Amino acid sequence: IIPILDIMLMLKINDNTNQSMSAYISHHDHYSETSLTGLNILLTLLAHPNQTFCSQACKRIYALLKSRSLNGREEAAYLLSKVNHIFLSKLNAEDSEQQTYLLSLMKSIMEKSFDLLEMQKEISNIPFCREILSTFDDFCQCILSMNRNDWQMFIQKVTEPYADHY
Repeated sequence: IIPILDIMLMLKINDNTNQSMSAYISHHDHYSETSLTGLNILLTLLAHPNQTFCSQACKRIYALLKSRSLNGREEAAYLLSKVNHIFLSKLNAEDSEQQTYLLSLMKSIMEKSFDLLEMQKEISNIPFCREILSTFDDFCQCILSMNRNDWQMFIQKVTEPYADHY
């Protein structure tokens, strides 16, 4: 199914090890229906308990994030909301490697959507700023220690309404 998703998402695998990917999507194109379906399948695989599925989905979503800008607040909110939900569902799981994949992906989404979602203003009561996003370790420490109620309020009040429009 992964090679089919690569076609749906217009990903190009640059070598045989799947380590290097790029997208054919230009920075100004909106997802076609096929690409959106492919993204939703990747998000489903990201939530799957199989570590291989999760890692492959994470690599492909990450490649999409690196190859193009987000298409507005709705897309940023959709991705952040979905990945946050998956991360919270895996929080009590024993698989720390999947949590690391998800945290890394969440960090990338937050870097791309920081201004779009006005995070500095919307979650000002959380000690959170662009500097936190600079290193993975600082980000992990921040995400895992911040007041979960404040974070969930941000997700519910800001991201989910925009995500519903995506």
